[in-house]
Amino acid sequence: MKKINTIITLTILVLSVNFATAKTYVAINSGKWSDASTWENGAPGNEIAATDEVIVKNHITMNTDVAVKGTLTIEKGKTVMSNKSLFIANGGKVNNNGNLTVKRIVNEGTINNNSMIESMNDMENKGTITNNQNLVAGTNLLNFGGNIEGNKGTYFANGTVVASNNAKFGNNIKIYANPSQTGEAAADLSSEVDGDK
Repeated sequence: MKKINTIITLTILVLSVNFATAKTYVAINSGKWSDASTWENGAPGNEIAATDEVIVKNHITMNTDVAVKGTLTIEKGKTVMSNKSLFIANGGKVNNNGNLTVKRIVNEGTINNNSMIESMNDMENKGTITNNQNLVAGTNLLNFGGNIEGNKGTYFANGTVVASNNAKFGNNIKIYANPSQTGEAAADLSSEVDGDK
């Protein structure tokens, strides 16, 4: 019995430490990502820890590459702009209700888009993207075993769409790509990827 009580006590202690170290960073001012005066609780740094949450309630210039292991939420009408890359790790989550524009996005976690996301270069997906509005890949949309879905969301690729054999595409999305990159009208690839293919 003493052994069970010790195990329970240690489990509670470990859980308490994990919850105690979780931080919430809120953008209380417009400014640079790395500037502590932009944030309540100081700047979140270039890695959002698995237990942390960053809430963007202003206009932010992301002046460093950022890895999301926890949660990044951009509120309606707010922006995150950058010529840096955004990496969403397995277990990480981005909830975009505003405008997110970065140099490159690599997703191994979850992206929920309810407004506008633009990756100036490739958008690489190995996780899940639920796009309910507009998502633009400046060059290629790469789906390597990930799941691309949405509720009438539109995906635009200024280059091509590349998918591995185990990649999935939802039924209720539109995908447009420029197959020739010679200025011709974008091709609607929706019927080619429709139905979880």
